Amino acid sequence: MVLEGALAAWSAAVGHEHVDATPAVLDAASRATYATRARPSAVVRPGTVAEVQACVRVAAGSGVPLWPLSTGKNWGYGSRVPGADGAVILDLSRLHRIVQYDPEMGFVTVEPGVTQAQLHAFLADQGGTHWLDATGSTPDASLIGNIMERGFGVTPYGDHVGRATGYEVVLADGSLVHTGFGAWPGARTAALDRWGPGPSLEGLFSQTGLGVVTKLSVALMPKPEGANSGFLDIHGEETLAGAIDAMRRLQLEGTVRSAPWFGNVYRLLGVVMRFPWSTTAPPLRPEQAHALGRQAGIPPWTGTFAIYGTDRQLAAARDRVRDVLGSVGVQPAFVDTEALQSAPPTGRRSVEHAMHRGYTGGLINAVRRAYWRKRTAPGTDADLDADSVGFIFVNASVPFRGADVVEAARIAEEVVIDAGFEPSLSCHSIRERALVMLMTVSYDRDVPGEDERAQATHDALAERWMSRGWYAFRLGLHSMPLFERAEPSDRRAVEAITHALDPAGVLSSGRYRAP
Repeated sequence: MVLEGALAAWSAAVGHEHVDATPAVLDAASRATYATRARPSAVVRPGTVAEVQACVRVAAGSGVPLWPLSTGKNWGYGSRVPGADGAVILDLSRLHRIVQYDPEMGFVTVEPGVTQAQLHAFLADQGGTHWLDATGSTPDASLIGNIMERGFGVTPYGDHVGRATGYEVVLADGSLVHTGFGAWPGARTAALDRWGPGPSLEGLFSQTGLGVVTKLSVALMPKPEGANSGFLDIHGEETLAGAIDAMRRLQLEGTVRSAPWFGNVYRLLGVVMRFPWSTTAPPLRPEQAHALGRQAGIPPWTGTFAIYGTDRQLAAARDRVRDVLGSVGVQPAFVDTEALQSAPPTGRRSVEHAMHRGYTGGLINAVRRAYWRKRTAPGTDADLDADSVGFIFVNASVPFRGADVVEAARIAEEVVIDAGFEPSLSCHSIRERALVMLMTVSYDRDVPGEDERAQATHDALAERWMSRGWYAFRLGLHSMPLFERAEPSDRRAVEAITHALDPAGVLSSGRYRAP
């Protein structure tokens, strides 16, 4: 009866057509790219900030919990599935306005339903003087959703949450707060400077369920005069370690301002092909992967980065990069947009095309690689949840140091191959002194027992990495129990803040907090 009363109140607030509890909709919202248990009791789709506030007040008054999401494309971390059974999904995709674009100061203010594809098209229509920093997810992923999970890209603006400011947030009682200078009437720097007087509140709302972010501003990268993408062929652990250390040096001195990326042969094979079912059975052993890599021009490890500036700046940066990387036995190959236009995107070239797009403000759609173990090819509009694609992330933050990367990679490949999967591993530089190690385990959910094996593989690798002091930088539904590994005093502080802001526990139950 409580739920029925809440559904009636939500229908009055947002319109009956925007409240859905039909079995087909709930079935779809209960599926992720790995096994989940929770099932929502309804989906509510507000269309304005006032409607979001009304929905939250209904939840607070009734005690029916909400699970806010932007577009629900959180693939590999839980998709649309709520953290608690019976929660009502608060779908924010109807809030899809680009509220403001300032070409002089270089920022946009967006709502949570704005997608990467939408902003990319908008900036192109505005003359392309500013670039979007895209993630490797679907173009239909939400900008705000990615920022709230501290996602990342590859340009110098790749630290997405670090480039966001001026949050507008609905709290658990339905009240509205603004962070930074946004809390000060008429402040001209609300979208430009996050450090207003007093405590900074932005950190309370990323990777938490303490509020519903309905608007924020994102800094955009000005289009430079020129850009070169660099590619490294890396053979052997010693060379990999040297290349990582050399790239850290280039980052710290400012020669390479982009976010360098490194991927092993398995990660790159997923870009150019699907599992070779006609010639082998899983798992694909290292010697088989390297043989396929040689055929496609893919080395054991590939490194990528970009440099920007005028012709003179690019020439100087290329010389410096060659000197530093050459000292560890690696010679970079540089490409630009003109060179790639005459090269068909096949084999190794497809990798260069994709990465160069990302480094120059384009979209990188890496979703199709998740179909690696599916025997059926993805359609034009790939939907991992509906297609029973198995895809689970294991991640860890490691020092930007070659010895750490080599050891972490060795452990990951050992654990994942022993479990019967392919170790698709990449390293991402979000900041100059730390890397994110990202292992993706791809499988077919239609194969009995694969969900359980994939989760066990995640748990085994996470344990091995944590034993070496490398902890996850981001948690999904499948990895939320790892939050218990934080020190008790830290968890008590989080619990105290949560209770103060959401005493009834109506927002995002089970997300970055003790169960």
